[in-house]
Amino acid sequence: MNATPEMPPSESPQLNFALLVLRVACALPFLYHGSGILFGVLGGPGPVTFAAFMHAPPAVGYLVGLAQFAGGLAILTGAFLRIGAVCVMIVMLGAIFLVHLPHGFDINHSGYEFALTELLLAFALLLTGPGAYSLRSALPAPLRNLWVRVHRDWRWTMAHAFGARKRTAAFRCNLHIQSPSPSISIPLSAACCAGIY
Repeated sequence: MNATPEMPPSESPQLNFALLVLRVACALPFLYHGSGILFGVLGGPGPVTFAAFMHAPPAVGYLVGLAQFAGGLAILTGAFLRIGAVCVMIVMLGAIFLVHLPHGFDINHSGYEFALTELLLAFALLLTGPGAYSLRSALPAPLRNLWVRVHRDWRWTMAHAFGARKRTAAFRCNLHIQSPSPSISIPLSAACCAGIY
């Protein structure tokens, strides 16, 4: 019997390398398009032209460009990855619903195929974190220890409403923002109705 304990999956070199590859694949398109929108380089429209195309105020162009560029940089380096992932996910949701959805799925017809792929990549990285091959460890300790934990707690509850018995499926999400100081913890609870039947 081998007494050597198995390496935890979170410390697997293969897993960490796979996370690095996923980060590069996810970040490069955001750096490219974010640079084009925010700085007007690489053939990009610049923030004002982009906003005019979207029939939005110029500030929207700056915000979208910044979210893509800074979010892509955060994902690529692994520093503040989860914040960057949330930024690009918001942009991709906007791209899907405001631009690509009417054209269907196919990217050849300006569909949402690529935007959805990037959204799912960012979501996967949001769940996993950057892995060992990142610049997160190079951050100062107070910033490195500042992280967000999302706990999903599924609970099925029985409720009586208007005198009739109804089953309500409630999804409770507890969000804890862990700060460097153990005395500061900000718990946020949200309950969303998932279905009544």
